[in-house]
Order: sequence, then structure tokens, then C-alpha cells
Amino acid sequence: RREFGKWIDCVIEREETHTPRFLALAARCKNMAGMPVEALQLARRAASEARRCRDDEVVVRSSLLIARILRCQVSLEESNRVLDDLREKYPETLWPLRYGIAAERAYNLILENHYQQALDLMEELKKAATEAGDSRALWAERFLALPLFFLGRCSEALACFRAGERLSARNRFLLDRHGVYIVAARCMQLQGQY
Repeated sequence: RREFGKWIDCVIEREETHTPRFLALAARCKNMAGMPVEALQLARRAASEARRCRDDEVVVRSSLLIARILRCQVSLEESNRVLDDLREKYPETLWPLRYGIAAERAYNLILENHYQQALDLMEELKKAATEAGDSRALWAERFLALPLFFLGRCSEALACFRAGERLSARNRFLLDRHGVYIVAARCMQLQGQY
């Protein structure tokens, strides 16, 4: 993974100018390569340059990465600041990006033990996705398992988890990185099904 990060460095050094989209991609690659400090710098640069170009999609995607890195490396408060700023400045952004902002905020709420607020946010998101006919309704439903579990509502959490089985294997994998699978296993265990 580190070799991949070094390869990105070589590509960056060879070119004098980079588009905000390239910088955003490089930031994601650096983060996946386990280089969050470098990723944070690139993501901030991508967001800044995207603002100048008025490329809202890149601003939001880069800012979401910034919020994730800050959550893991600095604090939830710093992450929330970025997410709240996004929600305020881009309330009518593209649907997938709006979903990303809300999902990251809900995850932060869970980590802060604000389970009911996270549940309300994800239920609102699921409703909006369903009304829009968007497949992210299944994402939201499976994600609901987390706050429901922490609220002690294991049967409902398990039902939400199982409803999300209709997602592709890749999407289930991405969601399960947030602990959804572990929560479902614990619910099954508590109900004697495991």
C-alpha cells in the first residue's frame, strides 16, 4: 500500500498543474494507502481549488474525505464542523453527495452516543431516498441497524440488516466496515439465533 502512495507522489511531482478532480482522487488513494496526513493535505488542496472552479461535487467529495480523516486522526468535533458546514453550504447538492454528508454525520452521532439523533437522521434519509427511487434507501435501511442496536431494539436492527441483504456484495462490504455486520451478529446472538 505504501508503494501505491509513493507512485501517487511520482505522478504529482511530474505534472505542474493538477485538476481538482485529480487532487481529490490522489487524496483518496493516499488515504487508502495508509497515509492520512498526506491525504488530508491533498483533500484540502482539492477542495480549495474546486471552490475556485465552482465544482461543487469535488468540494463535497473532498470535504467528506477531510471529515473522515479528521474523525479518525483529530476529533469528532473537527469532523462535525466540516460536515455541518457542508450541510449548510450545499443543502441542494446532488443526491449521492447529500446522502454521503448525512451518512457521515449519522456515523459521528453514533460515535458520540447520540443514537436517537442518528436514527432520526437515517430514517429521514431512507424516506428521501425511497421517494427519489434511489437504491441508497437500502443503504440507509441497513445502516439503521447501528442506532437501533444501541437503543436496545435488536429485533428491528436485525430486520434492517436483513433488508439490506438485497444490496450488492460490494455495497454490503462497504457498509459492514461501519460495524453493521458485528451489530447484526450480536443481535442474532441475543435472540438465540446464532
